[in-house]
Amino acid sequence: MKKTSFSAILFIIAWALFGETVMIETVDRFEFGDLEEETQNVIIQMETGVMDALFDGGHLFFNMFTVNGSLDPALGRKSLDQAKRAGAGWFLRLRLADTGVDWWFYKLSDFALLGEGEVNQDDIAGSDDMTREEFFFEAGKSAGMGILAFMNR
Repeated sequence: MKKTSFSAILFIIAWALFGETVMIETVDRFEFGDLEEETQNVIIQMETGVMDALFDGGHLFFNMFTVNGSLDPALGRKSLDQAKRAGAGWFLRLRLADTGVDWWFYKLSDFALLGEGEVNQDDIAGSDDMTREEFFFEAGKSAGMGILAFMNR
């Protein structure tokens, strides 16, 4: 048992040293608890898709949900500062849109916006045959893969 625990601790330390940490912030006009259950599930699936891509890419992440009444991506410097103080090197802001996922990706060392984009139904093969939750999982994963391209430059 001690040998397994020690190996797990070494793996976590090595991963923390070599993986880069991404703060994921999902923004919406309303508090998460005030959203309809279906919308909550879709947001969770979107975030899970992003996290799957980042995890598979060898990166650590943590997430938060923020109410941003205007949904203006330029607002939220406080979130960027908080992510930097928490030790993240990268910051990803996500927003659930009617037709997909909007995203903005920042490098926290200089608060530079590296890229922004959207993933919609035209970007996901077979999306017409998916449930709403399945689509937003795949859209989140696609956004996460796009973020990895920025991180690996």
